Amino acid sequence: MGAADFRRPAERGAPPESLHVGLIGGLGVGATVIYYRAIVAGCANRGAVPRITIVHADAPTALAHVAAGRIDKLADYLASFVAELRSVGAKFFAIPAVTPHIALGPLMKRDAMPIVDMLEVTARGLQQRGFSRIALFGTRFTIETALFGAAERIAATSA
Repeated sequence: MGAADFRRPAERGAPPESLHVGLIGGLGVGATVIYYRAIVAGCANRGAVPRITIVHADAPTALAHVAAGRIDKLADYLASFVAELRSVGAKFFAIPAVTPHIALGPLMKRDAMPIVDMLEVTARGLQQRGFSRIALFGTRFTIETALFGAAERIAATSA
């Protein structure tokens, strides 16, 4: 068995690395797995090696802030994870859970690291496909607030 080669992929002639993406996981563990798989598959399709860092936020903590209307506290909580992702070299991040997006405005004021905003991406995808009405499913808080205002150009029917 040969010695391990710890050089970066490009240094050993392997496929290039992708940009370093950070995920704030734990708030939707299943969704984090879906994002992870999609990133790996997307990079493989492009002949790149993914660079991914996942930090684990505590869902009960985040949901307690939401339930109590402490959106600024939720933004502070999420900002600590964004700072951690930045410290390890992530160039952008995503939160693979819907409800925490309620704190996106205050979060972006705390840290301007680029985010892949799932609400914006979903709204754009729905528009590109010509949808004008959709059904939304989510936590009670998510549905009963203006969280989906990011998709306000799409008439939404909540169920």
